Amino acid sequence: MTPSRIPLFLLCAMAALAPAVGVPYEELLQDTLKSIVVAAGTLAACGGFLWAYRNGPQDAWLPHALPHDALPPLALPPLAVLPFGLMAYALGSMAWSHTYLAGVEAVRWFLFGSIVLLGTQLFSVRHVTLLAWGVHLGAVVASLWASWQFWFGWSFFPQGPNPASTFINRNFLAEYLVCALPYSVLLLARVRDKSTVFVLSASLAWVVVALLMTGTRSALTALAGLAVVLPTALWMLRREVVSQGWSRGHVVALVATLGLVIAGLGSIPTNNTTLIQEYGRIDALHRSTQRVASLTQPQEYTEGSISIRSRMWMATLRMIADHPLAGVGAGAWEVHVPRYQDDDLSTELDYYAHHEPLQLVAEYGLVGWGFLVLLLAYLARTAFQIWRERNAGVAIPADTPAEMHATMHDATQAELPTTMQADALIRTCALASVAALLWVSQGGFPWRMAATGALFALGLAVLSAADRASNAVIPPWFRPRPWTIQRHHAVAMLCAMAVCIGMAIAISTQAVRCEWWLVRAGKTALGIAATRTAQDPRWDAEKQAVVGWLREGIAIHPHYRKLSVIAADAMARWGDWAHATWVWESVLASRPYVVSLRVNAARGHLAAGDIPGAYRHYALALHVNPHSPALQALHVTLLHREGQIGPAMRRARALLVSGVIDQNLVQEAYVLGRSHDLDLAILAMHAGIRAWPQRAMDGWLRLGHLYLAKHDPDRARKAFATALALSPPMTRWLLQEHIPKAYRPVE
Repeated sequence: MTPSRIPLFLLCAMAALAPAVGVPYEELLQDTLKSIVVAAGTLAACGGFLWAYRNGPQDAWLPHALPHDALPPLALPPLAVLPFGLMAYALGSMAWSHTYLAGVEAVRWFLFGSIVLLGTQLFSVRHVTLLAWGVHLGAVVASLWASWQFWFGWSFFPQGPNPASTFINRNFLAEYLVCALPYSVLLLARVRDKSTVFVLSASLAWVVVALLMTGTRSALTALAGLAVVLPTALWMLRREVVSQGWSRGHVVALVATLGLVIAGLGSIPTNNTTLIQEYGRIDALHRSTQRVASLTQPQEYTEGSISIRSRMWMATLRMIADHPLAGVGAGAWEVHVPRYQDDDLSTELDYYAHHEPLQLVAEYGLVGWGFLVLLLAYLARTAFQIWRERNAGVAIPADTPAEMHATMHDATQAELPTTMQADALIRTCALASVAALLWVSQGGFPWRMAATGALFALGLAVLSAADRASNAVIPPWFRPRPWTIQRHHAVAMLCAMAVCIGMAIAISTQAVRCEWWLVRAGKTALGIAATRTAQDPRWDAEKQAVVGWLREGIAIHPHYRKLSVIAADAMARWGDWAHATWVWESVLASRPYVVSLRVNAARGHLAAGDIPGAYRHYALALHVNPHSPALQALHVTLLHREGQIGPAMRRARALLVSGVIDQNLVQEAYVLGRSHDLDLAILAMHAGIRAWPQRAMDGWLRLGHLYLAKHDPDRARKAFATALALSPPMTRWLLQEHIPKAYRPVE
């Protein structure tokens, strides 16, 4: 491989590997591996690119090299200003917002901007085709894993909602696949060999089937849009399709191949146990149609996932209204969102707003608005330019020899403008990919996922490279600016890149170690808590190991709320409140507004007999969301522990009557009522049965004993009979042991 191809190959390999590779165990998160792949590929490609300039402008080996062995000047595209501007803001917000999260955002935008900047230098017509091969290959391999998961329940890669391939979540997979599809369509138009075209069409259909398997509605609606836009673009720009001489029969066969593969593979029902329990034994076609049809159901907007997302969006809008200029700081949405959530939410919102533009504006303020406005203006200008030039393309005859074809596409910088300007199809497919990503960004967070974010940057890089080749026809403010790199420039940038690579290695190593400790601690803790013998001394060694793993992981990353609290919640269940409280408070140091963590920490202090410490957390949470059900239940517990029995019972009764439901509230009211007011205990049990019908058997059993204590045998008999009716037949005899003999059914 010649040096000129090394950075290009690294970018294309990164595009193929990021979606295709995964981790076969849970101790490393899937997106962490993908982030390592993207960072390594990007930084290595940048280093390889700069290496050519180490002796100044003499070593001509770049794809766009000029005659006379002179390296071309570096093109500084205005499009790269957008991500680097966000990076600068993120670095600045480290001084006044959440330092760690802002630093993560700065790194993310640095890699994004580096891909745009490097791709602008490297991509020509033929090289965009090579990139399309990389994207298509990655999508096909990811679709293969997803198909096995859907059809056979293959569980090699740990995952949440199935089928997720190597993406841990099927929504993440679907968002990537729909953004990769335009590059697969580009290959259909660029490949000359018709046999290869038919193989490509079959693999493209496979990717579509995998997308249908996910049932992700945002991606499916984006797919419907691409199904209209891309064929229309192929027809309008048909003079640029390389495989000239196609007969009508060829086109019919190509469309038939796509349709038959989609229909055939899409009709194979799932054998995935998880999916069967969730949706029944359904195939990909029916699953996708059912999911899209669910958008017409009113309950989806009141009880379904859209209603949950809409509450996130409304909280984000309130955050924007409160911080319209500077935002809350890069990456700090999850820190501040508890302050803006609805009062009746019992738990905090997710870690992301599930709406990338809204979250960007909430975090970056006017800088975020500037990014969105300029990006949309640029994309609209590109679409208008493609439309205006759709009939001005320079077609390459089908009988052009391969050598001459390559030369026409990639000979010299002087010839490049005509070639790239003619190929509006490349810009159309890149634009379609970015547009699909912007669409799915309205209901998810694909910019923050490594593979999809890299695909976003690559799409902008392709468009920027086209601008570089079209300087004569675009407005001056969109033209990339040339910069001749001298030796001292190259040496300085190589040194900086070496530092970046070293930091990337160190950060990746620490991330792997941290996630290994925290995930292992969480898995072990959950396993112990799930047993009925968690208090048995035989678990002591494992419990000590959990604490040690947590200390190792938290020492590396004290802000990992997603993982560390899993182990803390499990430890609280087996009674280790001291270590659980330590973990919760370590997270609260950087997430001070999370009411659920405040409540947990307060209960941990109560378990240790530290009532003032519990009140301290209660007071801090009261300023965030005084109407939180968990916080109101904590107030009842605090009153009870202080010996204020009357106020505690009155408060518990008022909350239950008003419809406030919380497990701790129900339990506290039951304990209070059983000792002081049986009517309160009965009220608590009825509220618990309505809220958690899966636990109704235990509730009716307790109600039976409460009615006996009230000397109401008729209601007691009915309660015991209801409990027996809800019990499984195989274990009904165990339940009867807890019922007085006089109230057992006559055998």
